[in-house]
Amino acid sequence: MLVLSLSLLWGGFFSRSSIDTVADCNREITVQGTGIVRVVPDQATLRFAIVTRALKPEEARRQNAEVAARVLRAVRQEGIEERKMRLLALRLSEYYERKPDGTRYRKGFEAYREFSITVDDLEKIPELVARVVAEGSNRLLSLSYDVKDRQAVEQEALQQAARNAYAKARVLAQTLGASLGDILRVHEQSLHMPYPLYQVRTHMDATAKAEAVAEPEAYAAGEIEVRASLQATFSLYQGKMPRSR
Repeated sequence: MLVLSLSLLWGGFFSRSSIDTVADCNREITVQGTGIVRVVPDQATLRFAIVTRALKPEEARRQNAEVAARVLRAVRQEGIEERKMRLLALRLSEYYERKPDGTRYRKGFEAYREFSITVDDLEKIPELVARVVAEGSNRLLSLSYDVKDRQAVEQEALQQAARNAYAKARVLAQTLGASLGDILRVHEQSLHMPYPLYQVRTHMDATAKAEAVAEPEAYAAGEIEVRASLQATFSLYQGKMPRSR
């Protein structure tokens, strides 16, 4: 919802000869401006993990390292640069199960390794996901879309918000039979650029791995909507603007 506010601030008591000039200088109009920019993502980040379990901690760690090496080798074969791959988490901990009577007991050890892969070519995503799963990743966590030049998109949204505020101020001034003066104050109120998030299956069992194939139609990036809003205050003159001396 767009919010408009108009304030006319008059001076106190002045002589008749100076009242018009002083009153004009104290009149203001304040408006809200909104800018919306929609862009198609040109970058995506895939987060996945590898979880292995064994009776002994060293065996859980070794299995995890072997699977991770296969997965990362497959990622490199897809043309992903080393700097686009990040290790986010590495854990080795005990894991427990419950007996029929409800008591917990230590079953063994669990190794957890989480990665993020940034992809600039979105057409590679279906095949990349299929390769990661086929090579042993059993936790697909999320797929988020983004744009490389976020600053340019955010600035465009702010520019639209400023133009929107100016246009509304002019309409209000003209409707009230006044002239719009200089910009007095501008306050940026919000700038929101969300990350479209595609939640993927969090656990991959043996059947899911066997069925893992590249399906381009299953990955829709859509659009990213960037919203900016600001508040602008202009001076307001009754009738025509006074000439500068």
